[in-house]
Amino acid sequence: MFASHCRLTDPASRQLAKRLEGMEVRGPQFPILGNVATLPLAYTASVRQALLRQTSGPLFPEDSVRFMARAGVESYVEVGPGKVLAGLARRILPAAAVFGVQDRDSLEKTLKEIYA
Repeated sequence: MFASHCRLTDPASRQLAKRLEGMEVRGPQFPILGNVATLPLAYTASVRQALLRQTSGPLFPEDSVRFMARAGVESYVEVGPGKVLAGLARRILPAAAVFGVQDRDSLEKTLKEIYA
């Protein structure tokens, strides 16, 4: 569980809820795994709820990674700055292929490795 996802972030969750009210959110076209329930999100309502819960509720990334591994996922890509999730995936599944994409160069490198 990450400390940054706690009740101290309730104000951000409320702001996000207001912004989501006016936005069209469609159901996912492919499975999205939420870190709050570690189950695939299949409906628009579940995506909205997960986004809100994720800002101020506890996350369970280890459960999510293990769920994906049981489902047959062998490669993991962290997109965005930082390496926290990639490092976590490497510790949980040392044999998995884990990549980090922060910029164009790292994207190109990751694509070469995945499609090699």
